[in-house]
Parts: sequence; C-alpha cells; structure tokens
Amino acid sequence: AHAYVRTHLDRGRLKLDSLDAIFPRYGGEEQPRVYGHGTVALTGTNDVELWLGSEHMPLRRLLKSSFAPELLSATVTLRSSGSTLDSLRVALAADVTELVFQDRAVFPFQLTAALDFDQTGRRVVMISSPQISARIVGQYGLAALGRTVGSHITLTDTLIRWMLGYATGRPTASLPAIESADTVEATFSLHVQSLALLAPLFAPLVIEAEGVLAGSISTTGSRSRVALDTLSLRRVIAAEPDGFYLASMPLEASLDAAFAELDRSPRVETARLRVAVDSVLRIGSVRIVRPALDWRWDGSQLSLTSDTAWIENTLPIQVSALIEPQPMGGYTVRVNRALIGLSPSFTWSVTTPLVATMDAGTLTGAALFRQEQSTATLNLEGNVTAEGPNFRVALRRFDLGTLRAIPTLSDLELIGQLDGQLDSLVIYADGSWERPRVLINATFGELLYGQIELGQQEVTLDYDGAFLRGSTSLLLNGANGEQRTALDVRLQQVPLDFSLVPFRSAIREHEHLAVFLQASQLPLTIVEPFLPAISQLRGSAEAFVRIEGSLPGKIEFSGTARYADAEFLVPATNIRYRSSGVLSLHNNVLELDTLVLRNDPADLIGGYALASGHITFSGFQPDSLDIRIRIPGDRGFLVMSSATAAVNSTMYGRVVISTDDDRRERELRFYGTIAEPRLGGFLSIEDADVTFPPTTAVTAQTSSFRYQKTGEGYLLTDVVTITPHTDTSIGDIPPRQPSARSAVRLSIAPGFTERLFTSVDVKLRRQIRVKMDFSGVEQLVAFVEQENRAEYLRFIRDGSRRTELRGTLVVDPSSTYKFYSTFTASGKLRFTTGALDNPEVDLQAVYDGERVIGSDNRRERYRVLLSITGTKRQPRVRMSYELNGETAPGMRGDSSRIMTNALLLLLFGRTQEELTGGANGSVATSALDQSVNAARSAAVSAFLTNALQGGVIKNVNVDFGSSDVTSLSQARIMLTGQLFGANVTVGGSVADLAQNSQIMLDLSIGNALGIEWLRNLVAQFQATANPGQSLSRQQKQWEFRLGWRVP
Repeated sequence: AHAYVRTHLDRGRLKLDSLDAIFPRYGGEEQPRVYGHGTVALTGTNDVELWLGSEHMPLRRLLKSSFAPELLSATVTLRSSGSTLDSLRVALAADVTELVFQDRAVFPFQLTAALDFDQTGRRVVMISSPQISARIVGQYGLAALGRTVGSHITLTDTLIRWMLGYATGRPTASLPAIESADTVEATFSLHVQSLALLAPLFAPLVIEAEGVLAGSISTTGSRSRVALDTLSLRRVIAAEPDGFYLASMPLEASLDAAFAELDRSPRVETARLRVAVDSVLRIGSVRIVRPALDWRWDGSQLSLTSDTAWIENTLPIQVSALIEPQPMGGYTVRVNRALIGLSPSFTWSVTTPLVATMDAGTLTGAALFRQEQSTATLNLEGNVTAEGPNFRVALRRFDLGTLRAIPTLSDLELIGQLDGQLDSLVIYADGSWERPRVLINATFGELLYGQIELGQQEVTLDYDGAFLRGSTSLLLNGANGEQRTALDVRLQQVPLDFSLVPFRSAIREHEHLAVFLQASQLPLTIVEPFLPAISQLRGSAEAFVRIEGSLPGKIEFSGTARYADAEFLVPATNIRYRSSGVLSLHNNVLELDTLVLRNDPADLIGGYALASGHITFSGFQPDSLDIRIRIPGDRGFLVMSSATAAVNSTMYGRVVISTDDDRRERELRFYGTIAEPRLGGFLSIEDADVTFPPTTAVTAQTSSFRYQKTGEGYLLTDVVTITPHTDTSIGDIPPRQPSARSAVRLSIAPGFTERLFTSVDVKLRRQIRVKMDFSGVEQLVAFVEQENRAEYLRFIRDGSRRTELRGTLVVDPSSTYKFYSTFTASGKLRFTTGALDNPEVDLQAVYDGERVIGSDNRRERYRVLLSITGTKRQPRVRMSYELNGETAPGMRGDSSRIMTNALLLLLFGRTQEELTGGANGSVATSALDQSVNAARSAAVSAFLTNALQGGVIKNVNVDFGSSDVTSLSQARIMLTGQLFGANVTVGGSVADLAQNSQIMLDLSIGNALGIEWLRNLVAQFQATANPGQSLSRQQKQWEFRLGWRVP
C-alpha cells in the first residue's frame, strides 16, 4: 500500500491536514482507498475531530476475517472529548454507500452513535440506523458495563438451559462464577427492523427478526438482577440450510431473574420466564397454534404451566407441573393438570396428580389418565433407566369407536368399521431397551365390525427377548347361550428381533417358526378388509392352517378351508353375489379346489360361475396366480344391472355373460403376478340392455345443450359448461377439523384392481338393446348385433387408466330414434377410438307421417329423414324430407331451406311455404285447426321445458290458440318454477312478456321460517304489468292475500 500523510503541531493540537492511502487491487477490483483529515487535542479534555472516508475497501481480504465485509465504501465523522474512559463523550456519524458481504449486499444507509451524559448525570449510549436502534441509560462505567453484559449473557443463557433441563428431565450445568463484581444500574432498549447487517455473524444460520427488546440489569456486590420486561417480535425466522427451521409471527416473551453469590457458587434466587405466540409457531414441519409457557423458580422448586396449545391446530396439549430438587440429588415432578389429545375429540387428562422422581438415573412414576369423551382409564406405573424399562401399562373400558377421532386412523376402513369395547389391555415390560421382555394380555368385549357382532376376543402374547409366543381366540355366543371358540390362533414360536430403543421389529431369518390357525363357523366379515374389490361380506367358514419353516423363502403352508353360505357386494357394479367353495394349502400353493359364484335370485335365477386354479406364495406374500373361470351358457352370469347406475353414471343396465363360444367351452383366466396381474380369455354376452345417459347433465347451473345450424346443413350439438367458482384461499392456521376423506380399504394386495390389465375377446350371442341419451330431446334405442359374427370384439381395460371396446355393431331397423318425434333407425356403431361410452355413430332415421291438405282434405304421406354422424358426445345431424316420394321438391339443393322445412314438417306437418302462404304454399296459417295447434303447443312446451329445466324454471307451457303457428310472438306462454322456496308463476304474451304479463308468488310461511305448525299458512302476491293501458276501478295493479290451506 502507498500512503500519503501530512500533519503539523499547532499549540498542543495535532492537525491531520490530509491522509490518502492507496491499497493494491486484484483482478477487476475498483481501486481501494482511504482518505481523511482532522484535529486531535493533546492536552486538556483531548478533543478529537476527524473525518475519514473509504472507497471499495476489501476488508475481508485485508483483515483475513470471514466476518468482515467483502467491500466497504463510507464516510465517517467523529467528535469526542474526555481525558478518561468514564468521562468520554462521543458523537459519530457514518454514511455507508457500499457494503457487500459474501452472499448479499446492503442498501446504502446512515448510522449515528453517541456516548454522553443526561441532565441527572447518567451515562447514555445510543446507536441509530435504519436496521437497528439501541439505547442504554444508567449509572455504570463503560468497562464495568462491558464485563457485566458479557458475563450475564452467559449467565442468562445457562439459566434458561438449566430451567429447560429440569422441565425435560435432562442433567443441567451449574451456573458459572463471576470473578469480579461490578456495580451497574442500567436500562436498555433495542428496536430491530432487520438483522441484515449481522447476518455474517450467524452464518450459516439465517436469522430474520423484527421487533422490540427492553429491560434492565443491576449488579451490586455478589448479587444481580436481570429483567427482560419486553420482548415483542412481530416476525422471527431462524433457519439452517437443509436443517433446523423456526418461524413465529408474533412472539411475546419476558424474563426476570435474581442471582446471588456470584463470586463463589452462583445460585438463582427467583426466576420467571414467559413465552407466548399469538398466532402460529412453526418448528421444522410442525405448526403449533397459540403456544404459551410460563416457568417460575421460587428458590426451591420450579413450576411449569402452559395454556392449551394446538399442534397442527388439531392436537390439544396443556400442562401444569411442579419440579422440586431433592437434597441428596435428583428431583421430584408433580403434574397437577395435564391434557393431551390426538384430536379435539380424542383427549386424555390426569385424574390424580402424576408424581415422578428422578434419582440416580432412575425415573420412577405413577399416573392415572381418563379419556375426556368416555369412562376409559389409562394407568401407568413403574420406572425407567438408561439401561431399560420396568413398567406396567393398563388400559380399561376403552371404546374402540373413538379411534375414528384420530386423524391418522380415521381414513382406514378397518377403523371406520370397527366398534365395540376393549375391556382390558395390560402390558408389562422389563429388561433392556434393545432386548426387552414384554407380556401382553387383552380382552375385547362386544367386538363389532361393520355392525356385525364378532363376539369377544382374548389375546395373550409373551416375548422373552428372543421368541414371541402366545395365542388369540375369538369367542362367539352359541345358540344355547354358551360361548364357543370361532377362531383360535396359536403362535407356537416366532423368532422375533424386537427393540424399543432404537425401535426395531423384524422376524429373524434361518430360525424355525410355527403358527397354527383353526376356525369353526368363523364370520367372514373378519376377513373382508383383506379381500380386494368386495364389501359387505357375510357368511361363515371352517378352516385349519399350519405355517412352519424359516425365512427367507422356506415357509410352508398347509391346511384346508371351506365356506358354503357367503354373500358379498361388488361396489364397482353394485351387484350382490352368493358363493361357496373349498380351498386347500399345499407346499406354499393355495388351491381353489371348488369355488362357485352365484347370482342373487332376485337378479338372475340360476346364474352361476365356476372358478378353479391356484395362488402361489413366496414367504408370507402372494406371488403369482392362475385362476380359470367358466360360465355355462345355458344359465349365464349377471355382471351388470340397472342398480349399477348408483355407482357408474356413464353406463349401466342388465348384462348377462357366459364363456361358451358357439357351444365350445372356453374360459376367463386370471394369471400373472400380484404386481402385474392380467385377465384374458373369452366371454359371450348372452343378454344385455344397456343405457348410456347424457355425458353432461342438462341443467342451467352446470351445462346446457344447444343446436347450431352449420353452413353444410348440419345441426351440430354444442355442450356449454359453466364452471362454479371455488374459494381456494388457504390461511396460515390449519383447519381445526380435518376435511372428510373417503375411506381407504385395507387389502392383502392393495391396488389389485388398479393394476389388473384386461384383454378379453367378446361376442354377442344375440341382439342386445342399447339406449343412448344424446340430450334431453334426443334418444336412440338400438337393437344391435355384431357386424361379423365370425370375428370378436375386443374389450381392454388397463387398470383405472383406460377402458376400451374395439369393433363394429350393426343397428337393426327395428331400432328407434327420438328427436321431438319417434323415428325408425338403422346403421352402425363403431368403437374405433376405444372409448366405451363414446362410439362413432353412422345412423339413418326415418319418420313417416300423414297429413291432411287442400280444400278437399286429401291425405298425403310425408317423410322426414335424419342422418346422424359424429360421436355419441358430439353428434352431427343432417335433415331432409320427402313429399309423395319426391325428395325436397322445389328446393333445388338449398340445404338451409331443406333443413328448415324438415324441422317444420316434424313439428307441424307443414313446410315453411305452406305455413306462410308463400309462392309455393297452398295453405294459409288460418287453415290450421285448433287440434293441430294444441298438438304443436304440447310439442313446443315439452321442448322448452326440457331446454330450460334445471334452474328456477321447472315447467313451460306454450299455447298457440287459433293464431299463426309459425308466429311464436303471438302465442301465450306460462313459466312456473321455484325461487327461494316460493312457487312462482309468470304468464303473458311471448312478444312482450315484460310489458304485458302477470306474476304470482305463492309462499308457505311455515316452510320459509322452518316452523312446522305454520306450514299451512300461505301468503300470495299477484301483480299485473300493463303500462300501455289504463286500469279500471275493478282492475287491480297488485294484490296481497294471506290464507290458511286446508290439508
């Protein structure tokens, strides 16, 4: 570095005329430089006036300190006076224009600092900046203040750790002695807007805070007192990279501690620490709502009290305890009040004070808890040491239904269906943490599953540190009232590696295990949770199973099982079945010797399917399967019905299948592994009547269908969907009650149906009936058969991802197509895209009508021809017509006029020219008689009701009367509906409904107010809108009536 300094001495004052120091730069650095000037008095009060500046100073490199800034550019003005440290007065002003740390830069800011005395002679220290402002006022020396603050920061930190140590049962360190006792009386305050300036001191920990700290400190002789009156943080965040995270908004805290004998053996005379968060405290991924803790030490005992806090806003916790040190070491804990919950409706509290003692590393205690929502009790007693436990836990009169209140368990169907009472559960544990000895005895009374009584259950388990032995028995009441054993499971020997700390549970390999199971009239409801794709399983079974061998891969299964009266529901189709079967286990293979599935006679008399095959096990898990299903064609088997509509809105109706292919016996086959199961083979559709409803409901609230006329003469269906607005705002506080979720089924092969890949050849044995509702006014009732009986249709289902049908079906001419009137239809349905509920359509529909025309009232036949193409979801309709066998006479290929005339013929039996009396027409509008108008009124009314129905409007009536049927404006219209519980009727002329109409509201007072005995009290309001005409004295512009409806 190069420095240029010019000074001179003038009457006892050293004057710095100029200072200019140039430092070397590296790479692309700006030129580092320090410059300044000033005056220093060498006598008297040693007054100092200095002005210093720096530019781009690389302090981190020059000072070789990781805490120093990378670059600093600033100017500093310093004025001071005083001959000693304790008489010193200082005024400092700094203007920082560049401050760059390794990972951040700070905006330019100004800093002022002052060291002075107030009018009473008290020492004042002040620091002010946009980020931090601090003030210390009192009687102290600067050196004494520095020593006192430094020692008491350490002392207070140790005190907090000491108090937390007592509360958590961990050994605590003694307070450090202070060698010299200074006399200090000071109050302090600190206002923090940001800790960006101090960030390098905390690295790699990131701390952000905003708030106020105020308090006092006093020391005299060997005594001192620290009071943190106010700690109010509006925001505090502390985080380590990929580690600890804490956030709180806002946090309030206070501390008051008195110390004695600081120079010998420091002790705490009194202390109180209070911490409260008014909103959410987040520690890691855990959020605690409104925690508040209060520690108090009175010199002999520590009291700990907490308000009710909510972990994740659903788990309540509250405690009030006294912790008292013992003269010979250790301490005693007395918990007077405790509330612990796994949800707001699953909470436990202590009924008598919990007393525990810690002595020589042994924690001994006893407690009795009571469940707040029932009469269940939990008794804990015994002791634990660093070497291991020696305790007893007893749970009595526990309602199993309350398990549904635990959020982590509520979505399991096993818990949702389980009910009854646990009469007693007693657990004894001793030995070491890594090899404990555990004995469990449990008795269940009134055990229910799915509202089916399962009887009583007794469980005994004994773990001696190496092997698990025991039994479990299910007891049922027999016909004579005596109990019988329905299920008996014997654990003769299970080599178990079990540890409490660290927790570990696994069956040891290469050691012998033996388990025996025997069932007698066992309710099949018990095994329902472990069977995929079925529910409401009823019936009973007989079984004997033996499991012996060793892991890995040397487990042998053997035994038999039979059932004869099983009933169950398949939720996917909403159909019930009956079943009987015999199964056997040999050499890890489960053989399905005889398994029969039967339809409920109410669904199909005599329908059944036969299954046989095997499932191979690897260890305790099913590994592969090969099951064959045969369905005789003379009876068939029902797989779908009209009841399926309750669970499948896209396709439902009666479907009966078999596996006979032109009298050849074929089969369906489940095969593959449990991880990748497959279904293949053949099935024949013996009988079917299937309905495909509209893809989207025709309601005013959600969607509507409209027909648009295109340039090519088509009517194109357009689906207009209205998406409702949903509030998706999420607050910082999680919901107190978790939202309802659908039950998750337990299964021995979870997701089996989702993994099953199906590819099956399909044939239609005979014509089947298919009904497709395109919209509220369009419907196809088709009798279909295969286009080529020698070929197969292909049905493909890839788990829950896609379902496809490939092939072509022919629509028989006996089919009908409804489009305001009933047509005969024929054509084809092509499943080329694979979408089962959206085939391509190629249909021709014909409506044959007869009309009376001319002055001689001659009868004439006509036809309306429709050509429907496109898909089921988006059909395209082309219309034409014939008069006397001639196609659209006189239209010369005008597709727009042809379509208009076809629609008018369909509705009114007349072309546009005939209705309007045009050049080509021969019948005036007045020629239509009243009966024709009545029929057309009904047709238009039905159409408008279908189109508008679903919102406020429930019904529409149009009456042409004797007017021109093509002039809708002359017709009368009446709309009826409901609005806010009131029946609303609006009637008038279509042309000026707003100006010439009558409205009537009919409201039940009792229904509106929810009062049953007033439901026959009726209020009626009627108003007439007719501003263009004057009202006579007899006419009423509005009228209100109140009456009682006679039941």
